[in-house]
Amino acid sequence: MPDRRAGTERVERDVAALCRRGLPWTTLWEAARGRVADAIPFEAAAFAATDPATLLPTTGVLHELPDRYCAAILDNEIREDDYDKLSALARGRRHVGVLGVSTAGRPERSARFREVLAPIGLGRQARSACVAGGGCWAWLDLYRERGRPEFTGPEAEALGRIARSLAEALRASLLLEGASARAPEDAPGLVLLGPGLERVAADAAAERWLEELGADGAAPPLVLQAVAAAARRRDEAGEAGEAAGPPRVRARARSGRWLTVHGFRPAGRAGVELAALIEPAAPVELAELQVCAFGLTPAERRVLQLTLQGLCTKEIAAALGISPYTARDHLTHVFDKTGARSRAQLFARLAAARPPERARAAGPGAILAGGAREEA
Repeated sequence: MPDRRAGTERVERDVAALCRRGLPWTTLWEAARGRVADAIPFEAAAFAATDPATLLPTTGVLHELPDRYCAAILDNEIREDDYDKLSALARGRRHVGVLGVSTAGRPERSARFREVLAPIGLGRQARSACVAGGGCWAWLDLYRERGRPEFTGPEAEALGRIARSLAEALRASLLLEGASARAPEDAPGLVLLGPGLERVAADAAAERWLEELGADGAAPPLVLQAVAAAARRRDEAGEAGEAAGPPRVRARARSGRWLTVHGFRPAGRAGVELAALIEPAAPVELAELQVCAFGLTPAERRVLQLTLQGLCTKEIAAALGISPYTARDHLTHVFDKTGARSRAQLFARLAAARPPERARAAGPGAILAGGAREEA
């Protein structure tokens, strides 16, 4: 047992070291996957980056999973009540779930097990929301075939620590690279998908954005599959009298730019399951991403919001019912985490959605170690 624990700790250190190298996230997971399997054996895996605001997956990497897995797992995640939902893991105190444990040893109680896993020969699932800085940046699912041993408690704990390292790497990449603003020539594009999510029509701008999102042959990018499932859920919610806005998700393109995908199901349009508008993310959306990446606490976010509205420290304190000293303390933390030295610089940084200068200079290793927050 001590040797096994020491081996797991070495794997965790190796993965953390990989996460400090500033690798593209897909390359990072491919590099880390073998080491993760040394500590937590698995036969199949899925790693998907998410929009931290909506928790919808945007791009993913599958290992030993069939193509139909994506649509099925998204349908379960977005439209079904089930155990170990990503949204629950991301917002809960514990970010890891083992399906067999959550169902008290009866995984057949889970719709995900019955409809997604069992049909493809999988019997065990351990999943983790990859959370860092208050945001969920990805999810990681590990699977074992039917008849294999259940994931153990120590394995689940190791998965949680590994997922945290991966999340910090994704968060650090946004702090390092910032988020590119829209160029004047960047027109939105419209794509129509059929009942099987096959492409029915797309204009020239949409073709460009689809390529950026990793469209591969006839299969739509993962983000469009997620938006389609969310659009179906919205229609179901409307029929049930529940309020639900149109699905909107931000996705990072191959170039590193952030795009926004809006989806809706056009009424009365035969043969069209989803209409999706794809465009570069607006400045306010880029600022939201930056704020999430900065890892501000809820109180610091409220102070930042009022600061951006032009309120002085005394007015912020009155609006929040706190002392001016506490408001000033929160604002100091905001400056520290964003790298801004003044309100004007804070406005400019978020308006341009640029990373702090010292974050770019420090590199991913220093950010993950806290090196990007040394100055006030």
